[in-house]
Amino acid sequence: MEPPVIPRRLDLRAVVEQKSCFLFGPRQTGKSTLIRQQFADCPVWNLLDQALFLRLSRNPALIRESLADRPGTGIAVIDEIQRMPELLNEVHLLIEEHGIRFLLTGSSARRWPTATWSTSPTWPTTRRCPHRRSANTTRF
Repeated sequence: MEPPVIPRRLDLRAVVEQKSCFLFGPRQTGKSTLIRQQFADCPVWNLLDQALFLRLSRNPALIRESLADRPGTGIAVIDEIQRMPELLNEVHLLIEEHGIRFLLTGSSARRWPTATWSTSPTWPTTRRCPHRRSANTTRF
């Protein structure tokens, strides 16, 4: 039996329509569920899918090619981005040159290489998804 879904207060879609962002939080806090609820009409790459992970490992430009096949795409989602930080260069290019907004989610910020990615005014902001068991957190 699946646990009940807790309604979230954060309109993440409105945030991403303005600026790309990262959403980090512990595992099993509802990040992927939130993606399914608020971004069902957007392209989503889930890097837990091993076949997809291997294809993108060999050719990160597949994201750009895929988005070229979907003109008018304003928002794209990469779930579990911490598995492949190399994709950040491709994401940055798509933000800068095509104006695509990204939601990048991850469950472990400690894996990030701190000196290998750029920060510019168009680079994503960060949002944290609080752990659902914490008493001092705000529900999204």
